[in-house]
Amino acid sequence: QAEAKKLALVARHANDSVILVDRNGVAQWVNEAFTRITGHSFGETVGRNLGTLLNHPDTDPAAIQLIEDCRTAARPIRVQVLNLHKEGHGIWIETNQVPIQNHQGEVTSYIAIERDITATKQNAQKLDDARRAAEEGARAKSDFLATMSHEIRTPMNGILGMAELMSEFDLGADEQQYLGTIRDSSNALLKSINDILDLSRLEAG
Repeated sequence: QAEAKKLALVARHANDSVILVDRNGVAQWVNEAFTRITGHSFGETVGRNLGTLLNHPDTDPAAIQLIEDCRTAARPIRVQVLNLHKEGHGIWIETNQVPIQNHQGEVTSYIAIERDITATKQNAQKLDDARRAAEEGARAKSDFLATMSHEIRTPMNGILGMAELMSEFDLGADEQQYLGTIRDSSNALLKSINDILDLSRLEAG
């Protein structure tokens, strides 16, 4: 009896929700942390089906089915599920539920330890959004480089073509030197353009 009182005291003042439900998911007892996390008081919760009370419109049906299947098979349950706070906003819960057996080995109830992981989920979503934005930025940069490389290479080829045609004319020494500079500079620039184009193709896979 003294041990039971100690356990009850720990459960009552735990930071995580401690819930006792029957095999049908009807709440028999909840601690103060449950009220703090969900907004529902002891009186509003006991005697009600927790799924009906807490399921969010966007709760994953697979998570609900997993809980039901485990209860039917009298197996422990560990799953993350989206719940609905009393004030109407979503809260992510990690629930760990263990069956309790009577002297005949029959499961009579479940004790659930539940932790609010909403902040963790939100941070993970922010990181995922940042990663997607970075990937989109990298793709946009590669697309820009590829487009600009093509746009610059086309007139550069025109300059080189005209320089080749001019070289067939009878030009003076100065004109030949100027033409040689145009051709050398154009070829160097074209090589740089091709390198940029190759880089953007590599980044794009």
